[in-house]
Amino acid sequence: MKKVLPILVFALLLIFLLPLACGKKSGSLNPSPGLSSDVLTLKGGPEGGAVLALQADDWDALHAGSRVQVSITVSQAEDLYQFASRLTYDPARFKALEVINGGFLGQEALFIGAPRETGIVPIAGTIKFAGSGKNGDGVLACVVFEKLVDGPVPESAIRFNEDMRYVRLRDSSKNDCEFSLIKGVLR
Repeated sequence: MKKVLPILVFALLLIFLLPLACGKKSGSLNPSPGLSSDVLTLKGGPEGGAVLALQADDWDALHAGSRVQVSITVSQAEDLYQFASRLTYDPARFKALEVINGGFLGQEALFIGAPRETGIVPIAGTIKFAGSGKNGDGVLACVVFEKLVDGPVPESAIRFNEDMRYVRLRDSSKNDCEFSLIKGVLR
């Protein structure tokens, strides 16, 4: 198994993340009609697709040195088999410590998360074996941060990366899924 795991990770990178790095992504950075400016529609919309959001407890009351967990959630998913995301954070206010599998794709899902000092956290996951994807609502991943400052911190200090090429959902046939993205952190 130790020899197979690096091959699986490499295959995931080639099949799933390479197209992201090359910028092959359809979508719109404009707010969806009839929705607040905090919702972006990418390859579809709320009528027919999943909704991605970031959720965290209120971090304003926490002191420097406290840990904050930010969850990447999905709702209304249909046949979700793979996901990729990239969070951006303010390294003067937070330090990314670890990325945890949220469990929506299963605890056996192949999962990659790499906190970086540069203010970016790339995250990807896929179901390991052939079959159908997952339906419903749940947590895709959690990122644990250390708060570096006392007092209030704006919601924009942790957010989905503005380059939407790095946010993708795919179904079990490896087709891009329709989804909308809620900007900012829901607290």
